[in-house]
Amino acid sequence: DPLLKVNYSNAPEIDIKTEDISLSPNNVNLSIDSITLTFTVRNIGKSITSPVYVEVTRNFPGSPIDSVKSLFIHQLNYDTVIALKFPVQPAISGGINSFTVKVDIPNQFTEEFEEITNNQATADFFINIDGMLPIWPYNYAVVSYDTVTVKASTINPIAPLKTYHF
Repeated sequence: DPLLKVNYSNAPEIDIKTEDISLSPNNVNLSIDSITLTFTVRNIGKSITSPVYVEVTRNFPGSPIDSVKSLFIHQLNYDTVIALKFPVQPAISGGINSFTVKVDIPNQFTEEFEEITNNQATADFFINIDGMLPIWPYNYAVVSYDTVTVKASTINPIAPLKTYHF
């Protein structure tokens, strides 16, 4: 039917949701040096063919220090998946880290529905920088005894004395 227009929009409609933000690896500890924040930016309206500004802010727990990364998406059709690396920074990152993603914040593009709240989302992730790494027996080791003593090393070498349960 030539009169029927499916999902017709006169303007773009940028959308980002909290559930579209993820952090990897799932278990963050001091044995890794960086984390990857992955998020999806959607445009459920008319395509944007010019660059779109994206800003990602990381707020550390109990610290006034934050980390800001800025980038441009070359164009925004339906959805774009973006992955950004952040350093772990163990001295200040232990606890709940808050990541805020803002898209088109200077409001350069007139949207179908002008609401600013759908152009930003915040997700909180718990980073535990304390823990243990098994050191003996080695991975996939064959042990010829019927009882095994597992030995491990703390991830944080200056951690206070503590009891760990396996």
